[in-house]
Amino acid sequence: WHDAWKGFARPGDILVMWGTYYRDLAAGDGLPLSVPSMNLRDEVSRLLRRRFGTVEASMASLGATPTPLALPGRGGRRLAALVGALESLRAPEIGTA
Repeated sequence: WHDAWKGFARPGDILVMWGTYYRDLAAGDGLPLSVPSMNLRDEVSRLLRRRFGTVEASMASLGATPTPLALPGRGGRRLAALVGALESLRAPEIGTA
C-alpha cells in the first residue's frame, strides 16, 4: 500500500481529511505523508464555532448531501460524505447568517 500511495500522491496535492485518526494510523505504519494536509473538521469547527462528530453524522447540520461516487463499501460512503461536506462549504451562504 505504500507503493500505491507513492503512485497516487503528487506534488502540489493536499490531503483533505475529516479528523486525523486515519492519517495518524498511516503515519504510524510508516507511510511517508509528504503532501500537505488539512483537517476539514477542525476548519469547519472554527468557521461555524461548534464541534462536529463524524463526517456522516455532520452532513445534516452542514446542509450537505453525499456526492455520488462509484466507490463501494465504507470507504466509498465516507469519501462521498467528505466530498459532499466540502461542496456544501464552498456555497457562498456558509458563515453569512
